Amino acid sequence: MHKPTRIHWHPIDKFGLPPRELRKTDQGLDRTFMVKTDEGLKASCMFEDGSGFEDLGTGIPIAWAYAPSE
Repeated sequence: MHKPTRIHWHPIDKFGLPPRELRKTDQGLDRTFMVKTDEGLKASCMFEDGSGFEDLGTGIPIAWAYAPSE
Protein backbone atom coordinates (compact mmCIF):
# COMPACT_ATOMS: atom_id res chain seq x y z
CA MET A 1 0.00 0.00 0.00
CA HIS A 2 1.30 3.45 -0.93
CA LYS A 3 1.57 6.14 1.70
CA PRO A 4 0.16 9.53 0.72
CA THR A 5 2.79 12.10 -0.08
CA ARG A 6 2.79 15.87 -0.12
CA ILE A 7 3.17 17.49 -3.48
CA HIS A 8 6.31 19.62 -3.66
CA TRP A 9 5.64 22.49 -6.06
CA HIS A 10 8.50 24.21 -7.88
CA PRO A 11 7.56 27.80 -8.76
CA ILE A 12 8.92 28.53 -12.23
CA ASP A 13 9.98 32.06 -11.31
CA LYS A 14 12.26 30.57 -8.63
CA PHE A 15 13.30 27.13 -10.00
CA GLY A 16 12.80 27.50 -13.76
CA LEU A 17 11.57 24.56 -15.82
CA PRO A 18 12.35 20.96 -14.81
CA PRO A 19 16.02 20.04 -15.33
CA ARG A 20 16.96 17.55 -18.06
CA GLU A 21 17.52 14.69 -15.58
CA LEU A 22 13.87 14.84 -14.44
CA ARG A 23 12.32 14.90 -17.91
CA LYS A 24 12.51 11.10 -18.30
CA THR A 25 11.50 8.32 -15.90
CA ASP A 26 13.95 5.62 -14.77
CA GLN A 27 12.49 3.50 -17.59
CA GLY A 28 13.36 6.17 -20.19
CA LEU A 29 9.78 7.35 -20.78
CA ASP A 30 8.76 11.00 -20.94
CA ARG A 31 7.74 12.08 -17.43
CA THR A 32 4.32 13.67 -16.99
CA PHE A 33 4.43 16.70 -14.72
CA MET A 34 1.61 18.31 -12.77
CA VAL A 35 1.54 21.95 -13.80
CA LYS A 36 -0.20 24.83 -12.03
CA THR A 37 -1.32 27.33 -14.64
CA ASP A 38 -3.30 30.54 -14.60
CA GLU A 39 -6.25 28.36 -15.71
CA GLY A 40 -5.86 25.63 -13.06
CA LEU A 41 -4.04 22.28 -12.76
CA LYS A 42 -2.96 20.38 -15.86
CA ALA A 43 -0.76 17.36 -16.65
CA SER A 44 1.90 17.63 -19.33
CA CYS A 45 5.21 16.32 -20.63
CA MET A 46 8.01 18.66 -21.67
CA PHE A 47 8.80 19.60 -25.27
CA GLU A 48 11.74 17.51 -26.52
CA ASP A 49 14.02 20.59 -26.45
CA GLY A 50 13.00 21.43 -22.85
CA SER A 51 11.60 24.83 -23.80
CA GLY A 52 8.26 24.31 -22.06
CA PHE A 53 5.29 22.03 -21.46
CA GLU A 54 3.48 20.35 -24.38
CA ASP A 55 -0.19 20.17 -23.36
CA LEU A 56 -1.12 23.42 -21.64
CA GLY A 57 -3.24 24.96 -24.38
CA THR A 58 -3.39 28.68 -23.62
CA GLY A 59 -2.51 28.19 -19.92
CA ILE A 60 0.54 30.03 -18.58
CA PRO A 61 2.64 27.73 -16.35
CA ILE A 62 3.25 28.99 -12.81
CA ALA A 63 4.70 25.93 -11.00
CA TRP A 64 5.43 22.26 -11.62
CA ALA A 65 5.61 19.04 -9.59
CA TYR A 66 6.24 15.36 -10.35
CA ALA A 67 5.91 11.96 -8.76
CA PRO A 68 9.38 10.44 -8.25
CA SER A 69 9.99 6.92 -9.55
CA GLU A 70 9.78 4.20 -6.94
